Amino acid sequence: MAKPTVVTIDAISDPILAKAEIPEPMGEVLRTLAAKVAAGSNWKVRKKALIDVVEGLDAMMAIGEAEAAFVDDPDADPPLDDPAPDDPAPDDPGPDDPAEDAGTVDGDLDVPEFDVVDVLPAYVGAILEVLGETRVSSVEQAACYILSAHPEHQKAGWDWIDADYGNWRAFKKLLRADRRYAFYYDEIEALATADADAAGEGEADPGGAEPRA
Repeated sequence: MAKPTVVTIDAISDPILAKAEIPEPMGEVLRTLAAKVAAGSNWKVRKKALIDVVEGLDAMMAIGEAEAAFVDDPDADPPLDDPAPDDPAPDDPGPDDPAEDAGTVDGDLDVPEFDVVDVLPAYVGAILEVLGETRVSSVEQAACYILSAHPEHQKAGWDWIDADYGNWRAFKKLLRADRRYAFYYDEIEALATADADAAGEGEADPGGAEPRA
């Protein structure tokens, strides 16, 4: 019987939660989410908890986009569960007043455009920072670590997958069985590839390589 693979995780060189631009309320949110993930008795449970967190973030962003679209286009249907806006007061300049365009570009609401995939690696990286683990020893754990923004996490995850043919097969099986995880994994890979192509680097290498047979 093959000996289980154990890979050491290198120390994080650039902790996300230590960055000055991360406000403490957000740091506290990430620590709370990390506690939910850590509460899992093993990495099968923790992986599910982590994807639940990601889906919750995705839903929050979708609601935010709907609200922004409604503000940008008052004639659109309001977001679900929101009351219809009151009629403008007599002294309300209304949407056609030039003042309505203040702080906007071409009359559109100046709202940053990004989705959960743009921030997912940072969120995962921060949550894994809080866990403070020192080694990777299962396919579920490796699968989560390769989603992290930290190169050290990615390397540990891919090193575990690449260490043994059985590990590679286990990862491919996980991708087939867990459609939620596979969706975010594919989206992050596509984003990394697009970024690499834009930089003229060719095909992206998501932390190691395509798992080797």
